Amino acid sequence: MKVKGRHVILSFVCLVLGFMISFSYQFTKEQLESNQVTEQQWNEETKIRKELNEQNEKIMSSN
Repeated sequence: MKVKGRHVILSFVCLVLGFMISFSYQFTKEQLESNQVTEQQWNEETKIRKELNEQNEKIMSSN
């Protein structure tokens, strides 16, 4: 009887662990998909960065 009881507990632990791994995998997959930057966003950020650098250079050269 004890052996069956241990098997039930081990099966339950494995089941819960499987659900935790599955949830973690799905959650990570969704996070990676939502954090991808599009080419348009990348180009816009580069343009803004260049503009800020130019403004900074103007300010530094005027001082």
